[in-house]
Amino acid sequence: MKTRIIAVVGACTFVTAFLLWLSFRSPAEAEAKSAMRALLNGNVEVLYSYAIPEEISESGLTKDQLKLILDELVTPRLGTVRLIGGTFVSRSGSDGSKAIPIQAVQLANGRVTNVLIDNWHTAEGGKFAVVCNLLRCAWQIEWLSRNPSNQGFRPTWRAMDYGLQADADRLRQLGVKGVYYGPDEGFLTLDEMEARYQRLLRGEIPTSR
Repeated sequence: MKTRIIAVVGACTFVTAFLLWLSFRSPAEAEAKSAMRALLNGNVEVLYSYAIPEEISESGLTKDQLKLILDELVTPRLGTVRLIGGTFVSRSGSDGSKAIPIQAVQLANGRVTNVLIDNWHTAEGGKFAVVCNLLRCAWQIEWLSRNPSNQGFRPTWRAMDYGLQADADRLRQLGVKGVYYGPDEGFLTLDEMEARYQRLLRGEIPTSR
């Protein structure tokens, strides 16, 4: 009987601790993981809800347009990778408001890389520049699939420049005149994006990637 009581108390303690863990789990982390799931599953409704209001107002982004971008330019590339483990969330910022979901993936050529979203926790929930982040993920996969040994100078921006040149015409056909990059850089036309990538590759703009 004593052993049974100890087992019951132990089980109750475990359940209580688990429930407390759930109650204290960061909303920002949950939002970040939800954003990554939406990207991997091509969930337009959820992804659109993460769009920064200025992205919608300045770029004119609609759900139908986002679905076309996903279906034609993003999901086919994501479909070529294999997920490795679960999604890790990196927290940064003085208040920890930047919650970046990171998903390790293996490309068809065997190379392993990370897919990530620059997500911010706000009073309205998780928010990020949706089209910019989606295209970056797709273009990174495309670039590294074609250049598996690339470890050189500014690989992210090389991927962005490569992807833009490959997809610019189709983006224009889909009605995408440019991309909203966030509060600091705002909306850039496709031509302005190309000019910016070239400056980044020449080292004229400081960057950590």
